[in-house]
Amino acid sequence: MELKKRDADYCNLKFVLIFLVVYGHLIEGRLEESALLAQMYRLIYTVHMPLFLFLSGFFMKGEARCRQQMKQMLLYYMVLQGAIVLWAALFSGGEYSVFVPVWHLWYLLSLGCMAAVGLIWYRLVRRFPKADKWPVKLGVLLFSVFFACMAGDMAFIGRFLSLSRTIVFLPYFLGGLFCPDHVSWREYRFMGIAALVWFGLLYCALGRYIPSDFFYQADPYDDGLFILGAFCRLLCYFMGGSLGLFLLSFTTCRRVWFSKIGTDTLAVYLLHAPVVKLFDRVKLPIRWFIYASPFLAFYIIYFLYRASRWTGQMYAIRQTGRRHGGV
Repeated sequence: MELKKRDADYCNLKFVLIFLVVYGHLIEGRLEESALLAQMYRLIYTVHMPLFLFLSGFFMKGEARCRQQMKQMLLYYMVLQGAIVLWAALFSGGEYSVFVPVWHLWYLLSLGCMAAVGLIWYRLVRRFPKADKWPVKLGVLLFSVFFACMAGDMAFIGRFLSLSRTIVFLPYFLGGLFCPDHVSWREYRFMGIAALVWFGLLYCALGRYIPSDFFYQADPYDDGLFILGAFCRLLCYFMGGSLGLFLLSFTTCRRVWFSKIGTDTLAVYLLHAPVVKLFDRVKLPIRWFIYASPFLAFYIIYFLYRASRWTGQMYAIRQTGRRHGGV
């Protein structure tokens, strides 16, 4: 059997991101008990999903790949969301809708819709080759940011069908989609350091005052706060892009002990939610929890990675190069 190849740098970065996802969900229920956890949570939500979606777009090159991802993500969403709705109706008595994603399942629906946008883009490029130019791509990207800021003032764009998150995170996906296939991010390390400094200044001056739930990008702005909401959303783009560039440029290209876990993170992403909920029932003293939670998050990831390997694709990890690695 021929092994699919993955670049170590992207595997390492995806491990970091899935760790941030699990760790963020693990500490979510204890934020009011610790200012430190609240600040860490805000930092995590500044970058982890934006960079995940940037990588999703980066690896979704071509019509065939977009079509395959669209079908796969939407199928996963319908199966998992439908199962939760059915379970709630039969056993728990909860009220869930097929059209409002449960917790982390928004990612499947949003990514499936973004893949559809990518498919439309490639078909337009095939019909109008001149559209595949950087001025056009930059214009599309800037318009997507502008529309995302404006969409927050539209009350009907919210959690229904994950419309808000799809629109707000779409610029990150498009940024990856428009990015050249082969990029040596190490050449941008000076820019990465400058981006980190820029992020630090923005976050300390303004970002730390943004409410944690604003980073979810799931709901419209509050009534009468369009200018403030649009400013905060634009600020999120600057901070997420800056910290994302730093992580891209400084992620090691060496194969390390956690590289394998980052080859395919979707299974861990889908399965971690119920496991986190189980651990959430164990209320450790907050001082112990602060120190134990990072190790607990890694344990959850490793356990789910090992448990899902029997159905997983085998991968070979390369230590050098910046070729396509898959998501």
